[in-house]
Amino acid sequence: MADDYDNTDEIANLDADELRTLVLTELRAQPAFDADYLTVRVRDGKVTVSGRVGTEAELRILDHVLTDSIGLEDVENEAVVDELVRAESPEAIDEHLV
Repeated sequence: MADDYDNTDEIANLDADELRTLVLTELRAQPAFDADYLTVRVRDGKVTVSGRVGTEAELRILDHVLTDSIGLEDVENEAVVDELVRAESPEAIDEHLV
């Protein structure tokens, strides 16, 4: 389960590589989607996530992880839904939610 980061000041003090590593670690900890289909970029403190997820529900979970679990404020989620990814994901989202 992902950690909730209560102290966003600590996140603000991370350099780009540290912030990217933190985001990737949290995304890989999620069983709801396959983080291997996602790319994380950090520039001037802004996090941009792009790539593919299998369903709208997975996209919402991705948003939740970025904003609520990690606590990012300057984030852009450019991920798109691609049904072919769902067929390949390790655990289908509807099974994960059961």
